Amino acid sequence: MTNGVTYKVVIATDKLFATKVVKEKLESTSATYSLPEGKYFWRVRAFDASGGKGPWSEVRKFIVITP
Repeated sequence: MTNGVTYKVVIATDKLFATKVVKEKLESTSATYSLPEGKYFWRVRAFDASGGKGPWSEVRKFIVITP
């Protein structure tokens, strides 16, 4: 969505998003989270000024490794 003004980010421990660890609506395109070590999946969607929803992004995965 090119007219996004808010964004909903979801981070989960499974690719079906049954176990969510973050579910947050943001007014920024960046965010920082402190997560325990493990494998995670995330997706994001944009909302326009009137609340119209864009599609969910592709599901991506990342791994948190503590030094």
